[in-house]
Amino acid sequence: MHEVDGPANFRELPKGKVLAVLDDGVTVCVVEQSGKWFKVILALLKEDGQMAEKIVPGSALVSNKREKLGRVVSPFTPDQNLPDNLFAVQGFLFRKNLRIPKTVESALLELVDFRNGKVIPPPFDLVKAYISEFQYKKWREPLGPYVLYDSTTCDPYQMNPLPSVVLITLDDQLVGFIHHRNDKRFIGIPSLVISDMWNLVILGSPSKEERRKLTDQFSDFLKGAN
Repeated sequence: MHEVDGPANFRELPKGKVLAVLDDGVTVCVVEQSGKWFKVILALLKEDGQMAEKIVPGSALVSNKREKLGRVVSPFTPDQNLPDNLFAVQGFLFRKNLRIPKTVESALLELVDFRNGKVIPPPFDLVKAYISEFQYKKWREPLGPYVLYDSTTCDPYQMNPLPSVVLITLDDQLVGFIHHRNDKRFIGIPSLVISDMWNLVILGSPSKEERRKLTDQFSDFLKGAN
């Protein structure tokens, strides 16, 4: 479910006719994304007097939970009539009219600064706020001089939860992070393959020797963990 940043035009097609205006803060079900447009399906309750074949301007849009979602602007025909005096209609919302929930990964990509082939470390107070917001867990034992934090995700194919991202800190600075190799959100970020499952991103401008040590240490660590 996504929250509407409104009032928002609910359109028949991307850039098409406005069917209704949705209120700010209501939740909708997104079923598909095409570029900056999101396809949404609404399950609505018929108002008294509404005809099954035509919804008229001025009518309130009421959800199947009897919550007001907005108001009809243009007449339209329901895409599907449902039991219990409900009907379904599909339409499109523009990207800026949805509050997209942030994930651990998307927020991390906003936090770091990628330029000229380097990943620039953010101020550590921002890192601490990010760690707190996404409830990272500090590892009990440091790895050498490094303090690690992981954000655990539940893998349905594993008996134990796996970290989705591991942050690597040294002397109150984010010096790197480990992420899943198949995560396409990190495409374009310079990274090093350190196992079959994980890539390592090193922040800042360490020397070749420092880079080699960091890579070897975490590669050996992951081999031992597996």
